[in-house]
Amino acid sequence: MLARTWGLLGESVSETIRERSSISNPEAGDITSALVEQLRKFDPNNDTVREYDAKQRNPKGQVAIDKVNELLRANKATAGGVPRRWLVEHTTLLDKTDISTAMDVASMLRRAGDESGALDIEEGHRKASELLGISSIRVINDFPLALCAFGYTRTARDPSRTVITPFPVDDRGRIPVFSITAETEALWFELDPLKVYDWMIQNGLASGTLPASREDAWAKLYSEVPGLREAPHEPSYGQLEAVAIRTLLHTMSHLFLRRIEWSGFAPSSVGEYLIPGSLSFILYANRHAETKIGGLTTLFEQRLNTWLWDAVQSGRECVYDPICEDEGGSCAGCTHREHNCVTFNRELSRATVYGGVVPSNSALEGHKLAVGYWQDAWKAAPEK
Repeated sequence: MLARTWGLLGESVSETIRERSSISNPEAGDITSALVEQLRKFDPNNDTVREYDAKQRNPKGQVAIDKVNELLRANKATAGGVPRRWLVEHTTLLDKTDISTAMDVASMLRRAGDESGALDIEEGHRKASELLGISSIRVINDFPLALCAFGYTRTARDPSRTVITPFPVDDRGRIPVFSITAETEALWFELDPLKVYDWMIQNGLASGTLPASREDAWAKLYSEVPGLREAPHEPSYGQLEAVAIRTLLHTMSHLFLRRIEWSGFAPSSVGEYLIPGSLSFILYANRHAETKIGGLTTLFEQRLNTWLWDAVQSGRECVYDPICEDEGGSCAGCTHREHNCVTFNRELSRATVYGGVVPSNSALEGHKLAVGYWQDAWKAAPEK
């Protein structure tokens, strides 16, 4: 699963596991082995025999697994046991949903004769990679969504002061959960681990030299920033480096949502989901209907370049500047959302993307970010 998340494994996790299991299954292995050995006697160079021998020597995914183990050993990290939730979510989205990339859309547009549209989305993808440090932007056409209710609240809306009362238990002693499931459209952003690590080094959040490759950067982040893959109640969740990266992801999510009107959706109609362990976040149409409007998909296919640039340029400003900027770059005039924020507007600061002072109530308090993740991108002319 780590190999799949880090881009080392091209095949789906489930298919890889299934094939590896069939080889290690003693009963199936005995039958297959006996048949192959009989065939070997008559035709040792048979294609089936050679394929069987190759699979035995090198099971599917073994090269990727060996590479991950090598990277983990080099960084004095280990992995094993039950996969963490973020890892399951990331690989499930990769393997089980209908995903389109910018290159897929560019090919589709060229087949339709829209060369200018294809060039525009390719330019948007190039800008995202080179200037914004976003390694991939994908559209998920069937993002799984569930709205579940297990109780009701009283006293106050603030989660720290409210009282959650579950629905009465049923005749089996279980609390009922009422749910509505749906598939909606979503945009999936993933940051470049090399760019993130470089940003950490420049801001004194990491030491040493820049990793040699993306895979090395993934392994370093995995070993050095355990708070990225932990839940809020776990000990390393408040680690300074983890807070900085989560704040960067969360802020970028909100800045893109500020200009989401390009899709036809209002910001309040679009939800967000953060997967810090894989440096990614998802913006999805918060709809529980069977039909899809297609606004986010259309935005991706036709206005990706314009939207990205507009968000980067407008995100630099706040109506309450310079006060807001001097106080950490996070307020109701810039990064705060009225609805659908997964962390209730915590861990936000424009300083992460443009540089500057962080909020006084943040775990990063007192740590000025000299270099923003988009430090140079927002200054560049659109033509460049």
